[in-house]
Amino acid sequence: MTGLFGSLSTAADEHGESNEESGEGGDGSADFTRPDGVAWRYDGPHDIESTTVEGDRLYTGSDGTVYAIDTADGSLLWETSGVGTDGTPAVDGETVYVVGDRIHALDVETGETQWESEVESDGMAVDHGMVYTSSEGTVYALDTEDGSVVWQRDELTVERENGGDPEEETLESLSMGDTDENWVYVFEADSWGREAVGLDPATGETREVVGPIDGVSSVIADSGYLGVQPPYDSTLLVSVSSAENLGGVHPSVDQTFNGGWYFGATRHNTIAAYDLSAGGERAWEMDYPQSLPQVVGNTAVVLYGPSPVQDSPEESEDEDRVVASDLQTGDEQWRYVFDEREWTAGGGPSTALTADENTVYVSRHGELLALRSEDDEDEEDSEDEEAEPQDVEVEYVYEIAENAYGDDEHVEERLELSSGEYYLDEQEDGSNYCHIEFEAENVTDDEAITIYFEGRVNDSNTHERPEELEPGESISLSLRGIEECPADPDLVEVRAWAPDVGEPDEPPEDEEDEEEADDDEEDEEEADDEPTDEADLDLSVSAPDSIPYEETADPSEDAADFCITVTNHGDETVSVDGQFDIGPIDEPLPLELEPGETETAYYGVMSRDLGPGDHDWTVTANGETETGTLTVTDDEEC
Repeated sequence: MTGLFGSLSTAADEHGESNEESGEGGDGSADFTRPDGVAWRYDGPHDIESTTVEGDRLYTGSDGTVYAIDTADGSLLWETSGVGTDGTPAVDGETVYVVGDRIHALDVETGETQWESEVESDGMAVDHGMVYTSSEGTVYALDTEDGSVVWQRDELTVERENGGDPEEETLESLSMGDTDENWVYVFEADSWGREAVGLDPATGETREVVGPIDGVSSVIADSGYLGVQPPYDSTLLVSVSSAENLGGVHPSVDQTFNGGWYFGATRHNTIAAYDLSAGGERAWEMDYPQSLPQVVGNTAVVLYGPSPVQDSPEESEDEDRVVASDLQTGDEQWRYVFDEREWTAGGGPSTALTADENTVYVSRHGELLALRSEDDEDEEDSEDEEAEPQDVEVEYVYEIAENAYGDDEHVEERLELSSGEYYLDEQEDGSNYCHIEFEAENVTDDEAITIYFEGRVNDSNTHERPEELEPGESISLSLRGIEECPADPDLVEVRAWAPDVGEPDEPPEDEEDEEEADDDEEDEEEADDEPTDEADLDLSVSAPDSIPYEETADPSEDAADFCITVTNHGDETVSVDGQFDIGPIDEPLPLELEPGETETAYYGVMSRDLGPGDHDWTVTANGETETGTLTVTDDEEC
């Protein structure tokens, strides 16, 4: 494994980094605490200009390989090669999207490729539940689930004035620009385009034409504003509603939107900051930046380093720094100073940084450094210590099944639950989960049972969890999925139910029953002799009856969740040839089950993929079949 990691290091450590307070403002008023050392170093391949942080992971790319790094200690979690790293990775839910010659969707936990786009790509934006890109003059919207093309545009019509008279003109050879909360912005790529056109994210239809603009060769967007790069040496801040040029920089080298602000960098080693909340007003400037700013709360964090040749700095200014400035005024709040010079290039920013709520990530001397305050780490440890678990009474609750899983009357005769505890797990990305922990034991001597468990907190349910327990087996379980833990333990409970199990060890009531039982045993013995997989499998499906129709639903929250459980009750390993079908969705169910093994597959179905109405579904597994109907309701029709 590549990478070097350890505890927080202090000033003047290894490469000579040191830490100084700013004489202009100290650090008392900053939202972002000044780092006092290097928390960890990562010496593996990386590119700081294509790096992003999401939750407790940092994603970076280099030479076609994407790397996922743990932000806590700098350890390498996974790497995926051959996918391209032409831009910054984009994280959405459980997927990391990266762009090279084509777009690849990777699993955030493992880095495994989920899909690769069929179309080539000149860039990428992930928003509105889709991935947007362009290639050879055509703009595409791709489905985040499988990369399939949802819509595409290769031309559009705009109205331009010609001698005072409006005329319609067709824009051909379109290029992808950017997205905001309303539209997907595109522009004409192969000529001196004069408009940025906002398309409907779901359909690709023209919704907004911003222009005329004095040339468009690239576009970034945020909150009703565009950052436009004309085909000459400037960047322009443009209002979407009025198409007014609000300002910009010249001669320009880079631009960005961040934290509700627009920043433009010049070749003369300055950065200009525009406040979008004040209508795009120019608020302040900074000299000698070596990166574009990152906004954390009300603080702008930027790398500083004057060029000894171009800038001829005084000795007191001739140093590399991380500088935190007040976002509203640009006044310096604190600085972190490096003893050695590396960022000495003139002509504008030469590197980049990324930051989360308590860490600045920079690249120096070929290493990726995490700069962090030791107080922040102590505070996190203190919060972990304060998260004392509370006891929870584990009870048998059957009404949750509502006969969906058959006879659950005799679960308590087979299962023993031990009371456990619950506690709040606070994540670095701000999300919280209430964990419920307990133990379950199969108290039978000779019967394997499949039990479904579910936690309930404040009238909200966790995800259900099926577990197969062998005779006498005891397991520890953890359920989570609720964002809050109540102070009252009586509001926390665990529910357990089972498929059809019947009464344990029921003796025959009379001779006729004995004969029927003997016949059943003979039939079972004959069935055991037959080399067939079907008789050895048990198939069950958990699915909702209905979901509302939502055109722009979030796949991580609004999908209809199908929980498909297959158990191998046989004595041999079984290859399952299964299928899940509903509407246009036709998904295979490939499983390999050892004797006694249970596997559960989860599928999320979006209402927009089905449309309003009743949709029959079918799940098959080696001859076993389960069916049902999912209704997509449309409130507008009511």
